Amino acid sequence: MRAVKFVLVALLTAGPLALTACESIPKEVQLIQACQNYSRVLATLAGFKAEGRLTAPQIEAVEGVRTFANPICENGEYVTIDLALDTIENKAIEDLMAIHGDAQ
Repeated sequence: MRAVKFVLVALLTAGPLALTACESIPKEVQLIQACQNYSRVLATLAGFKAEGRLTAPQIEAVEGVRTFANPICENGEYVTIDLALDTIENKAIEDLMAIHGDAQ
């Protein structure tokens, strides 16, 4: 389980850093990559939920994140690409990673 956490944290921290270093990547591609990272963390937390490792407040917190992140990542619903990127990278993923860390 420790290896899974390490890989997940490495993917999520290295991805945005690599994107920041390379400004030539279109923002639409950056958003797709951010949504893929979001999806990975969400899938991991779904596994934790199935194993009974999430508390009721953690489950509610995940659902809260899904209410604003899913429309962006699943339906492409956003006002501006910059706001969408910020929402997924700096709110959704950070919130889910905090829940992930607490569930360890």
